[in-house]
Amino acid sequence: MRPICAGLPPAFGHLREIVLFLAVGGTSAAIYVVLGVFFTSLCGFRPSLAIAASLVLLMPPTYLVQRSLTFRSDRNHASAFPRYVATQILGNALAVIGSELFPAVIRGRPWLAFSAVAIGVAATNYALLKLWTFRRSR
Repeated sequence: MRPICAGLPPAFGHLREIVLFLAVGGTSAAIYVVLGVFFTSLCGFRPSLAIAASLVLLMPPTYLVQRSLTFRSDRNHASAFPRYVATQILGNALAVIGSELFPAVIRGRPWLAFSAVAIGVAATNYALLKLWTFRRSR
């Protein structure tokens, strides 16, 4: 049975991928914001610890959905998951550094701060995930 998108132009496949990336990543980012605010405001975590805890909880399910649904990657988990983790660590390293340098800003406006972090990380992750992490095997 042919996939539904089989007869459509390649541009549709790229658009589909971007829309799914934004939907999956956006859902993950929204949960990240809620978790970051929860850990910081209600649990009293340092902002950097809130970021780390949120990432540890969100990485495995987000990886699985991005790999199978968004990028339809055939790269095996032993190769793709470490690359995914590296991409996430790289993308969030500046957030952690910033949270240590400016914790009062994050505590003062946690919704705005965690939202800005989530948007910034998503903007850089798409290219890394597409071109490195989930690149199709040759």
